[in-house]
Amino acid sequence: MAFKKTNKKAQAAIEFLMTYGWMLLVVLIVGALIFSFVDFGGLLPNSITFSSANIQPIVGDSFVSTANAGTFLVAFRYNGAQPVSFNFNSTNLALYNITYNFGDSSCGSAELQQISNADAGTPATSNGESVRFRNGHAGFIEFRGCPDLDEIDVAEGTIKLTFVSEQTGASTPIFGDLRLTKVE
Repeated sequence: MAFKKTNKKAQAAIEFLMTYGWMLLVVLIVGALIFSFVDFGGLLPNSITFSSANIQPIVGDSFVSTANAGTFLVAFRYNGAQPVSFNFNSTNLALYNITYNFGDSSCGSAELQQISNADAGTPATSNGESVRFRNGHAGFIEFRGCPDLDEIDVAEGTIKLTFVSEQTGASTPIFGDLRLTKVE
């Protein structure tokens, strides 16, 4: 008799585990399908980091525009003590190692279009021109060029900004990473 009761308990336990095991398996399969078809990248916020405290990114004003030939607009604020200049030059101001849609496509670099000081002065748009910044000035750098940007949701890349101190004449390169979602 005791053997039969134990057997019934074991059978009930196995039935319980099998029922919930099948349900768990179905939930895992559905979850995997959802994860494979949904691009969660657009749900993540924009981010920009720079290697210097003198350059503070303005993430809310930075974006990728597919409406204007795949333009990257990077906004920042200069917080250094001494005035500096950013010279329009693709080696001084560069956006490269660009990937988008989690690496489905990529392009090597984007072409520098202009740098401007939102608080004072006109933008630099050709080689040799420079834009002056003082403490607290906000600026924009515009890059353009990746051919498939009309297909993207998210772009990631590496950025290089080089400024020249007006007091010492020394140039300081700053590196950073950005992740931007597109704005139509």
